[in-house]
Amino acid sequence: MASSGRLKPGETGKISVTVNLVGKSGSLTKTVHVYTNDPASPVTNLSVRVNVRKGAVKGQATEQRPLSGP
Repeated sequence: MASSGRLKPGETGKISVTVNLVGKSGSLTKTVHVYTNDPASPVTNLSVRVNVRKGAVKGQATEQRPLSGP
């Protein structure tokens, strides 16, 4: 979920991503597609990459990266 429905040029925001790791182990990569109204870049792909140890899923990990408007 994005922190705001729209960003003005130069504004920043956050996107929250949840990845279900239950029953998973080893290297896992997921891609999040961010759709924009920027004609030069209508879709931006963000990759989430984790290395899961079996039985290690107990909490929540987050990574934050700023989003820039066009």
